[in-house]
Amino acid sequence: PNHVYYVDGELKTFDVNIFTADTDHPNGWGTILVATMRFGGGSDDTTNPTSLDIDVDGDSTADFKARSSIIILDITNPEKPPVLLAEYNDTNLGLTLSTPELMVFRQPALLDGNWANPSVNDWYLVFGSGPTDLNTLLSTQTPSLYTMKLNDIDTGTINVSKKTLSTTNSYIGRPHTVDWSNNFVTDTVYFGVAGGTVASPTGYLARMRSAELEENATFYDIASNWSISTVINPAQPFVFKPTTLRTSGKHWVYAGSGRRLITGDDSFTPVQSYYGIKENISTVNGLPDTTTFTRGASGTTLLTNELQNVTGIQVFANSSIIDTASNLPSTMTTFAQLESYINGQSGWYRDWQTVSSLNERVNADTQTLTQQLLITTFLPSTDSCKSSGTTGLYSLYNITGTAHPGAGRGTDCTITNAGSCLITDVKTFGGESFANLVCIGSQCTQVVQGSNDDDNDDGDCTTKDGGVCTEEAKKTPGKDGRQSWREIYLEEDL
Repeated sequence: PNHVYYVDGELKTFDVNIFTADTDHPNGWGTILVATMRFGGGSDDTTNPTSLDIDVDGDSTADFKARSSIIILDITNPEKPPVLLAEYNDTNLGLTLSTPELMVFRQPALLDGNWANPSVNDWYLVFGSGPTDLNTLLSTQTPSLYTMKLNDIDTGTINVSKKTLSTTNSYIGRPHTVDWSNNFVTDTVYFGVAGGTVASPTGYLARMRSAELEENATFYDIASNWSISTVINPAQPFVFKPTTLRTSGKHWVYAGSGRRLITGDDSFTPVQSYYGIKENISTVNGLPDTTTFTRGASGTTLLTNELQNVTGIQVFANSSIIDTASNLPSTMTTFAQLESYINGQSGWYRDWQTVSSLNERVNADTQTLTQQLLITTFLPSTDSCKSSGTTGLYSLYNITGTAHPGAGRGTDCTITNAGSCLITDVKTFGGESFANLVCIGSQCTQVVQGSNDDDNDDGDCTTKDGGVCTEEAKKTPGKDGRQSWREIYLEEDL
């Protein structure tokens, strides 16, 4: 078989309280490194299997099957070699595209509130099944969400629970875990699902509620009680990690659609989008419920749980706006009106651009800075002689899904309203580029790494020939949050 002998997944480290206490693990604390093989290893796909039977003792009988796996190492003591804790694979795991994230369930002692002897102290990794076909990077199986309990892993015990979804021929993207209540209990896991074909990919955004009754510790620690529901199903693939923000007491979830895993993905037909969704909150436990949201029609009053289309809304330096596509249900002329209106709805969505039948799509995990969403997109080139295209670095205000008058990417004075320049929400770079947010004190920049064979950069920061540069990342004015260890704001005030 076409087995792939490498490990090229993202490396993640987590501090966990799962070890037997010793000199390297005081009070049972330690650091683990989690690695995935991504497209290495292989899978048990029925039409294009890339897993490999290994005969260790030469008796012509396979002793084990080499598949794409998740590797867990104890790296607590940097003066000692890493210790392999687990290498996990499963017949249905597929290629490990879904980078594991940590779920924590930790509560102090019931009698005296002492954290040294917690009443609940359970740690999990959560990850999803991936593509099964190495050629198309699609799946021929029903996707599953895995939860691996870490507490006994240093003794060689691996306990894994698997929840199988109802969607066929699909795989799961990168998950995001969140503790909405800030009480050391992971409440919700958000993840995307992707399926369909290379020419017409589909998918949806989902949630797993893992803490439906937080006052009952034994309930939220039982994986079989964790429930999965759909957040939104726009028939678009969600591969990258969703993100969350708590703003003015509201629980916001953000996710963008699209995939670019093989060359054929560049020419897929569906328009892709980005979503900002304000979860409905249960009156029982104050956590998100199981509501499924939908895209609202343009130019009409929204129905319950519908999202507002904000595509094409221009924001200007004088805080005025123009709804160029007439997507809003009524005339609004100021940014304050737009923000107030969206705050009263279930959220927003915006469609990425289409150029010569080629569709822009999200191409990296979203980063956040105060209330700014820093989003990376990719638009394939219309020139068939060039393998690359254009990268967009967006900065969107989390409540409106548009530029913010004080925190855009720049200004464009060729477009004005009442003499005020347009606030641009994107800066583009030739080629496929990626950006990482770096903050030193109160100053934040995005470090841009590019691989470029085009000549369509639009600014001073160029990524030609795989160069590295920096791009300013502006914070939302007045929304800095925590300034120092002396000054702490409540989340509800952000």
